[in-house]
Amino acid sequence: MRDEAQRMFGTIVSDDKMKVAKPGESASFIGYTLSGFKLVRPTMDWFLSAMCPERSVTDIKITASRLCMYYHLGGCNDELFSRFCREFFELHQMNPQIEFISDDALVWFISNYMDFDCPAVGIKYAQKASLGATTYFRFDL
Repeated sequence: MRDEAQRMFGTIVSDDKMKVAKPGESASFIGYTLSGFKLVRPTMDWFLSAMCPERSVTDIKITASRLCMYYHLGGCNDELFSRFCREFFELHQMNPQIEFISDDALVWFISNYMDFDCPAVGIKYAQKASLGATTYFRFDL
C-alpha cells in the first residue's frame, strides 16, 4: 500500500497512517473517528465540510453532490446533518428519483457510491449513465 501511494499520488505514507483498525474498534483518521462501525465527526464539521468548499460553487447541483458525498461518508450517522440533507432536497424540490450529472472530481465518488437505497435524504435510487470513461449524473430540479 505504501508503494501504491508513492506511485499513484507521489506521497509517502507514515507508519501511523498505515494502521488498520479491527472491526468494532475505535480509531481515527483525517478528522473522522471510527466509533464501532460508524464514521463520526462533530456536527459542525459535517456542515462546514459540505457547505464551505475550498473553491467557489457556481451551481446548486455541486452543492447537492457535496451533501450526498458527506452524507454517505458518515454524515448519515449525525441526526442534525441528516435532517439538513432531507430539508435541502425538499426545499430545492429535487426529485427523489435522481440522476446526477457532474463534471468534477465528485463523479468518481458518486459513481461508486450512489447505486443504493437512501431513504434518509429521500433518494430511492440514483441512476447513472456512462459515456466513455466518465460517469454522469443529473439532478432534476
